[in-house]
Amino acid sequence: MDDIRLADWIGFDLDHSAVRYNVPALSHLVFDAMAKFEVEFHGYSENAFVTANMPHFFARGLVFDCETGCFLRLSRDGAILSASHGTMSMSKEAIETLYSDKKGRLDSICRDLLMGKKPQRAFMFVTFFDIPGAAVLASMIDDVDARVLEYRLSHPLQECNTEDGKGERCEKEQSQCDDDKGDRGEVDNMDEVDDGDEIATDEKYSSLGLKKRLLKVETIANLVENMGYDFVLTNWFDGLNFNFNHLQFARNEGYYFPMLKQYPHKYIFEAPPEVASWLMTMKTDHHVNMFLLTNSHQDYATFLLKHTFGEDWKSLFDIVVFYGSKPQFFHNTPDSCPFVATDVEGTERLTAENLECGGMYIGGNYPEFQDFLISNAHRDVVRDQSEEMTVYYFGDHPIGDVAAVAKHSEWIPVFVMEELAYSGCREYDAMKKILRDDGDAAVTVADENIAMFVEKGVARWGGLFLANSFSGENEDQGEEEDEDDVAKISVPTLLETMVRKHAKWTVPHISAVASNKTFLFSSFENDECMKGIHRAFTHTHTIVSSDQ
Repeated sequence: MDDIRLADWIGFDLDHSAVRYNVPALSHLVFDAMAKFEVEFHGYSENAFVTANMPHFFARGLVFDCETGCFLRLSRDGAILSASHGTMSMSKEAIETLYSDKKGRLDSICRDLLMGKKPQRAFMFVTFFDIPGAAVLASMIDDVDARVLEYRLSHPLQECNTEDGKGERCEKEQSQCDDDKGDRGEVDNMDEVDDGDEIATDEKYSSLGLKKRLLKVETIANLVENMGYDFVLTNWFDGLNFNFNHLQFARNEGYYFPMLKQYPHKYIFEAPPEVASWLMTMKTDHHVNMFLLTNSHQDYATFLLKHTFGEDWKSLFDIVVFYGSKPQFFHNTPDSCPFVATDVEGTERLTAENLECGGMYIGGNYPEFQDFLISNAHRDVVRDQSEEMTVYYFGDHPIGDVAAVAKHSEWIPVFVMEELAYSGCREYDAMKKILRDDGDAAVTVADENIAMFVEKGVARWGGLFLANSFSGENEDQGEEEDEDDVAKISVPTLLETMVRKHAKWTVPHISAVASNKTFLFSSFENDECMKGIHRAFTHTHTIVSSDQ
């Protein structure tokens, strides 16, 4: 058991860690913002984006395969537990047919993700900023497929006379495919293919490096057939860049930041009083220092912190680092990326010769920051000087926060995963009953809101850490599972293995930590995947899986 009171430092990421969002409202905002961009900029059909699809794709850990246009829930050994092509669920037979010769590719994707690397030609949805976009991407796949089908029906393949009677592409069309094809798997953006005519781009796009192009349907058809759906994912990333680029916050432009700034109470929760109280108690009574290390830029981060903790938010942290660029932060050196000192307004920015308690900084690097943490730990007050310094870091990104911290620092990563308030496990209802019977419910209204929201994603894709094979494949068919399907329950997912491999333990949010009056946390041990998963706390109960 870890006693968090014995830490020297506790660090926090900002989004979905120190700051908690109203996830259902945020998800609708992200979905709408990205869909509007794709319609306006890339010309996708407005009718393709159905808001009702979004909760069904609200599932952390889904992997999008650019080669096939499929969304996959993978087990830790690369087996496909459930899948869809675009928004359409796939049967067990369809999955086996499509992926019968792709086991090596799935192994490679899993291997990269378990090592904390980005996989080739695939993307994993892991944060509440990209998870709502999964339904957007799935809708884009549907739209592309519909256009390709319409094109193929109106341009049937010309057949040549062959001895076996089978039709083949005429030489001319095959030549056109080869011209568009390029080197398979090496197209990173649409500028590298002849995808159509570049048209006039508004300054609001060009200033972000976005070039507007009018795709030809015949080019789309050839891209899909010869190179897969990489270009669709590139289009999708354009939507992320347009809506979440830090310049958009300062300009109050895009479809995301203006709404967030106008209605902060709708999208951002104010921290419960016990959270600030816990932070101050840890600092004053247990001599634990606090730091904030975020990738967010200063203006946006300050906006969130003021709304969450009030104008006096800075008193809760001993040092603050904005735009840390994790995971690169852990590879930077003092020479390649020095810290830049800033003030509350962000007007003064000078290279920092030394880091100081109470300071606010931009950028920086791990070696210099680690030296600062060591120099400013309260070892002479309550801890043995011979003991190694203990630093916990709470973050919501399994690669940028958790894996990077585990692999490239001496800190202890703690994974923040809000869905733990409800993760499709059978003990959830019992947990709520225990908490309510005690009259001290740490499962709040916010927890129940996200519980209802993610339930559809769990029903479609299975549990986040433990899932059934081919979950939901009979959802629309009304068929009963046979004995073989039932025997496949409780398969550890790829996400579970990523978290257990790198995180010490995991919690739904900081409020759950603050409400744990024992200050003790069990950690992941060996292959017992439920050890270290802490869902909610009361004065007398630590609720973890009954499978423990």
